Amino acid sequence: MKSPDELTNRAKPSALTDVDSQYLAALETRPAYFTVQQCVDLFESVRAMYALQLKREDPCLDGRALDIAVARRFYAADPAALRLIDLAELKYGPK
Repeated sequence: MKSPDELTNRAKPSALTDVDSQYLAALETRPAYFTVQQCVDLFESVRAMYALQLKREDPCLDGRALDIAVARRFYAADPAALRLIDLAELKYGPK
């Protein structure tokens, strides 16, 4: 069994390399819109991945029905968002 000293003296993470340090410094100096664009790109990539998965599950999905299915997958863990999606689907339909 390990002693309390051994448990608290875990290996510490190594220091950043020069490359890591330069990368982080470059991230801090870029304009804010680059960060926003990176978030938009990530969102669009995840959306495209969900759309592809859903089209494989049901090849007939397209248009608004696909958009709604993607939104349901995106917000599957958020009951309030799912209720809003239900309301939007009732109002606008799955065209």
